Amino acid sequence: KSCFATSNASGELYIEVVNTSGTVGSTYDIDVVLSPVAEGTSGSPIDLTGALPFNDGQVDNTNSYYVVTGLAVTQWLMRTTNLTDNIDLFVYSDSGFSSEICFSDTSTIAESCLATPNGSGELYIRVLNRNATTGATYIVDIIDPPVNEGSVASPVDITGALPYDGTMFDNNSYYVVGGLTPTTTYTVTLTNVTSGGSLEIYSDSGFTTLMDSSNGAVNLPETTTGTANASGKIFIQVDTAGLSGSSGTTYKINVQ
Repeated sequence: KSCFATSNASGELYIEVVNTSGTVGSTYDIDVVLSPVAEGTSGSPIDLTGALPFNDGQVDNTNSYYVVTGLAVTQWLMRTTNLTDNIDLFVYSDSGFSSEICFSDTSTIAESCLATPNGSGELYIRVLNRNATTGATYIVDIIDPPVNEGSVASPVDITGALPYDGTMFDNNSYYVVGGLTPTTTYTVTLTNVTSGGSLEIYSDSGFTTLMDSSNGAVNLPETTTGTANASGKIFIQVDTAGLSGSSGTTYKINVQ
């Protein structure tokens, strides 16, 4: 979430964060930055080659333009995450930004689509701000396409790797977190979700004893709560329910 504010004469801003869920708490980062501006132009895009992930993406109420070169001519997942307002992502194969490869306009927290560079290994990226009055900031990245991670029989152990950057393509992904305090309640979250997916947590390695689940709108994080089992473990399933589009999805898992 974001908003525009002018500091008082002493250069101060006072910030209140209100929990509206009524049932669970929330964690977040607070930042104060100058109002976003457009980056690059269609005739002179910002070159992000060697600078990915680009953490300083921003756009005013128009468009920002980027180019990435030197890519292998194979399929990549183009994504923008950590959106502070509603933007759309467009990817092109030409410097004129006219030959569209893919686009994403499904979310207000992250966008992604699958793109193959042109024969010279180039991708041209346009970020459009859908909000006519405010700007937005975001992270630009290009990563390997999503894959299904783990299985019921062999979930990915993400103990000590939290928050974990996960992926899912066309089936479920499975994870386990250990080292937790037995019988203690934890909050398991799915954030920076690029194309949907639901969250389910279990107390057993067979993924049969469901503790909680969350399947909200594609543009919202997922939050669940559950108790670590006697071995100090929670088993996590990211399900295809709620998946949007055909490019798979990426997300960040955390347990707190």
